[in-house]
Amino acid sequence: MQHTKGKESSGIGQKRDEGRNTDRETEDQDIKEFFRVLGLTATVDVLKSIQKGESQYMDFVKFMSTGTINSRIRQFINLGIIKHHFGRERKRKEWYTLTKRGKRVVKIIIKLEKAFQGE
Repeated sequence: MQHTKGKESSGIGQKRDEGRNTDRETEDQDIKEFFRVLGLTATVDVLKSIQKGESQYMDFVKFMSTGTINSRIRQFINLGIIKHHFGRERKRKEWYTLTKRGKRVVKIIIKLEKAFQGE
């Protein structure tokens, strides 16, 4: 059995307080949060790692602390950039994948890096 946890179950993108925030205000807040998270430690490393197929929790330990891993994963899920999957067959298995939004983000990050390097 495979379960996923992502943007659909987090409430992101839905009106937070009816009558208080418009859809546009909520979208603006999500964009601001995205750029804040993008500049944090190990954000790009985690996204590139997931893109390469290194998508289990222990894959991230090589370049950040467990506290940072937990924080980034939670932020990425809330922003709809990654999905958390888990299943149990013989033993428990957990992994992360990029969403369509996450794939677009990584592609643009790589283009920005190349532009900065002058390629």
